Amino acid sequence: MGRHSGYDLLFTEVERLQFATCYSLARNPNQRLPRGSTRLSNYLLRGASPAAAHTPQSTLLEWRAWEFAQKHAIDIIHVGYLEQHYGYLQRKQQAGKTKVVASVHQPASGWKNKRFGNPAMVRSLDGLIVLCKQDCSYFTQWLPKEKIHFVPHGIDTEFFSPADRPLPKQETVRGIFAGHWLRDFDVLVKVVDDVMQQHPGVHFDLVIPAKAALTPANAMRLLRYPRVVLHQNISDETLVNLYRGASFVLMPLLDSTANNVLLEGMACGLPVIATDVGGVVDYVDASFADLIPPNDIQGMVEKVLTIAAQPEESKRRGQAARDFAVKHFSWPVVAQQMSRVYQQLG
Repeated sequence: MGRHSGYDLLFTEVERLQFATCYSLARNPNQRLPRGSTRLSNYLLRGASPAAAHTPQSTLLEWRAWEFAQKHAIDIIHVGYLEQHYGYLQRKQQAGKTKVVASVHQPASGWKNKRFGNPAMVRSLDGLIVLCKQDCSYFTQWLPKEKIHFVPHGIDTEFFSPADRPLPKQETVRGIFAGHWLRDFDVLVKVVDDVMQQHPGVHFDLVIPAKAALTPANAMRLLRYPRVVLHQNISDETLVNLYRGASFVLMPLLDSTANNVLLEGMACGLPVIATDVGGVVDYVDASFADLIPPNDIQGMVEKVLTIAAQPEESKRRGQAARDFAVKHFSWPVVAQQMSRVYQQLG
């Protein structure tokens, strides 16, 4: 994530509220661990059941957090990423008064096959933050519903915003797609293919990292069109300018809880065309978003062509998207919701 995206911004905003004394500890993935750290991690994790993404860095971070909490009589530890940073604390929280709450980011579909975590992780929590409403009922298998709280992901609506001055009028219509996690690249390729054949004025900016699971065949199909541009390793500033120059967000998805790209595009004043899966419905409104059933290529293509044919209506829908993002998902709004959860736990 860039400096203006990602869940860590929640904790920065919570600190600004000053409703309580807050401390943040973050893992440095590039930090070189001291010799023997893996053995120490294995020792500290005895009896715990962390997820596959958990690392020795995670264990040492949890250890530091627990020791700090006991020394300073901290009431609540919030683990920002349950799937990555919750192992050691499974064992320790019952030994003190500090309560542990964690945010789950991956959809229930990955929990069902234990790809992202396991029931033992959830059962030991004092509170669970979910990023989409449908996950509330799923996790009641392991945790009472009164301990499960829906608090949405947020977005920096000051940075991700429409251009200060109207951009020069352009004859082309530009769609933007970004990211790689749980993206449906097969659908993306087919939609772009069909739109390229049916409308000569539509262009696409695709922000796809090199690590994406984009097959060579799909990459060749996308990039054979001069009107399709691939962007990689771009700055936050370049990204926001791509949003500001776009006409809509196109987001074919396999599954989702929260989705940063949808929020970024909405905050920049773009209407949305996305797959109706997971928690997408919790972050959009019919005034600016078209949700399409999975694998409905034609349905997605038709919505793109409608945007191309109705620029004024699309502009109105874009303003509705911006207003919705500011009202519901700006970080100050989300931080207030999270502070109420802390107060309940405290």
